[in-house]
Amino acid sequence: MVIEDMNERFQTLNQANQQISQALEMSYLEGLHETLQNIQLGSVQQIDGEPDDETSAQLEALYQTEDWSALSRDEMRQLIQLLILEGDRIDQLPPNYQMTPAAIALLIGHLASKVTGVNEPHSHGVLMDRPRHLVDLMFGMGNLWSIVCDELSKGGYLVTGEGVDNDDLMLAIGEQAMALEGLTPTLYLGDALQQLYVHPADVIVSDLPVGYYPLNDQSKHFLSDTHDLTKQHMSYAHFLLIEQAFHYLKPAGWGLYLVPSSLFQMTGFERLLKAIQQEGYLQAFLTLPSTLFRNESLQKAILIVQKKGDDAKQSEHVMLGNLPDLKDKRNMQQFIAQFDAWVEEFKA
Repeated sequence: MVIEDMNERFQTLNQANQQISQALEMSYLEGLHETLQNIQLGSVQQIDGEPDDETSAQLEALYQTEDWSALSRDEMRQLIQLLILEGDRIDQLPPNYQMTPAAIALLIGHLASKVTGVNEPHSHGVLMDRPRHLVDLMFGMGNLWSIVCDELSKGGYLVTGEGVDNDDLMLAIGEQAMALEGLTPTLYLGDALQQLYVHPADVIVSDLPVGYYPLNDQSKHFLSDTHDLTKQHMSYAHFLLIEQAFHYLKPAGWGLYLVPSSLFQMTGFERLLKAIQQEGYLQAFLTLPSTLFRNESLQKAILIVQKKGDDAKQSEHVMLGNLPDLKDKRNMQQFIAQFDAWVEEFKA
């Protein structure tokens, strides 16, 4: 992929998106959904004469400058990432709505591919079928799920998937993005802390929202409920989601979550820990470099848990530590080697 080509594609679709957003009096991200849908369908969709014929003709001319179907999955994903980042800049999205950065998603994908290999069925030393069901309970626009799916596929796994989100615009953008990338997860609009109809997962990944869950009548059913402890008199949504995910993991399945780096210091963490220990094992907590975040309060870590069952077991050494700068190849290679050696302990 030539950088100049990607920049030209971005400028083309950015211009189209600006035009359709203005014509339909939408936010940038609402317009992005329309843009992606038009590309997916191959023509400008008009409803009740909107956008008008002149604008529609201008949009058609922009769309026809490129054979979008000829782009590779990675090229299409990177193009959509650039458009989402532009939408973040223009619409000023709050942190919980921002796209999971590609570098972090790639790392989570690599880690997921490694840990799920612990559950690998063998017959006389030969690997058997390798299906993996991948679920994201906070699907958003799908960048994390998409990248992890690709990393699992590169590892030789046959990936199916599902996603849940309670924001209809984010999920609609995600649906169009997945279609353009040639991916087919089943997506559900709804509250991930209610009863779900997703299939049991081998791996669940989520960039968890940091904040409070307002439905105390629902949160009281969770061990990690903290509404009686917090100043907001509501439970932490990310606590509840970590516990909820266990209900939808297969025995010995893995959860990899982006959480606040201050998770262990948060009010009521002992309740979350009790919930994790009842359902599974806390296996690793890897703090991401502060340089990846706008300010220290937004710093995150990767929490890795495993559900009880089958041959699942608590690791002899919970992996704790600070990850190196993701651009530092030498130190990252050392970390990956350490992580791979740690994973091998499970097979001993």
